Amino acid sequence: MSHDLPPTSPAPSPSAPVSPQAAAEALFQQGVSAHNTGDLEQAARLYGLVLKEMPTHTLALNNLAVALRRLHRKPAADALYLRAMALSPETPNLTALVNRGNVLRDLGRYQDACTSYYQALAHDSDCRGAWYGLGLVLRDMKKIDDSIAALEKTLSFTPDDPEVQWDLSHSLLCKGDLLRGFALYESRWRLKGVQRPRYPWPEWDGTAALTGKTLLLYGEQGFGDVLQCLRFIPLVAARGAKVVLHVRPELVSLLAGQFPAVTQIIVRDATPPAGCCDLVAPLMSLPWLLGLRREDIPRAPYITPPSIPVRLPQQAAQATLRIGLCWQGSPTHKNDHNRSMPFQHLVSLLRFPQVALFSLQKGKAASEPADWNIASMITILDPLLKSFRETAAVIAHLDLVIAVDTSVMHLAAAMGKPVWLLLPVSHDWRVDANDSLQTWYPSVRVFKQPSHGDWAGVMAQVETALERAIQHKTF
Repeated sequence: MSHDLPPTSPAPSPSAPVSPQAAAEALFQQGVSAHNTGDLEQAARLYGLVLKEMPTHTLALNNLAVALRRLHRKPAADALYLRAMALSPETPNLTALVNRGNVLRDLGRYQDACTSYYQALAHDSDCRGAWYGLGLVLRDMKKIDDSIAALEKTLSFTPDDPEVQWDLSHSLLCKGDLLRGFALYESRWRLKGVQRPRYPWPEWDGTAALTGKTLLLYGEQGFGDVLQCLRFIPLVAARGAKVVLHVRPELVSLLAGQFPAVTQIIVRDATPPAGCCDLVAPLMSLPWLLGLRREDIPRAPYITPPSIPVRLPQQAAQATLRIGLCWQGSPTHKNDHNRSMPFQHLVSLLRFPQVALFSLQKGKAASEPADWNIASMITILDPLLKSFRETAAVIAHLDLVIAVDTSVMHLAAAMGKPVWLLLPVSHDWRVDANDSLQTWYPSVRVFKQPSHGDWAGVMAQVETALERAIQHKTF
């Protein structure tokens, strides 16, 4: 969550006759005001007007670049930081160096980002922003120990900063240090914009006895997070507790009857009735509350597919393998621009007549096989997938699921179904490496981008693996 160094403005000067320079400064102040209220387009327009009158206004250049990064116009932001530094080559511009490092990381130019951060640190070894950005990009580069060291250095400047604690937790979890990682993962409740759900019952602290108690477990994050953490319910039950689940409606029918300890499942939008439980806890906090190490994590499978009839549409007679596809996650996910794959990269799988392809995709992207006029060869199942119960029933009838890091992957892996996971360079801690996946989902095999944004390279790996799978009938 490393941020650009904030929009800056010079101290106001005493009243003076209006000059072109004074008028430009007034526009600059208006730009800063618009920037701070979130009107980035207006801020960018005003900074542009300043630079038209004063092309060497380095603060306007920096602030415009910050706004352009937020507006996803990152190559332009990179160019403006270089311009700002070129205007004063004798004087180190720490703000431009740090902020340019952030843009370069966004662009997948990780080594260049490191260079920019290191240049800032060469001028000021206590530059917090440089240490912070370095910690994040080193994690992207899978230099996890170095990432942890850089983020711990960042935390030494601001020990109670929840954003740094949150990012450090992800690096620790990448390393497999679950005890420290999940302890710091609790910092999410102090992040800006995150509000802890309020219940009339006390939060379980992990130490209170659960014998004879009922614990309400709630999901506060995405579907995949809930599906991943359901595995901990038997551990809670082993401490003598009954469980009430408070989850989103799409999960309710799937979870009915899955775990003997669960006595009630309540839709998240509904208020739990009085007396339904004694204590509450977030599902994603259970690894911390239970004090689990990597070796303590229950392995998949732990989700049983429902016993409902499923008849998949018949495809070509020569098709002997049935494969489910999911290429897009939720567009509201902060990393969706990296983790979701354009549909065009999947069409290469059509070259295998031995394979019947079925789309498990939901949302706007579900229509893409029809948009490409290839729905006869990639069967769209969206109308059948009313909830995760129907999706699980369909997955049970497939031989393999090929998916990006989204809830469909978590569901299939939780069922023990073979999954080929398509990963960007920058991805989530729980699928950081094969040893992490062996902890959480042993049936998952990773296909990772060779370089930032290279989905074609991922699919080349998949095609080679699929040729072998067809030949040897093993995934």
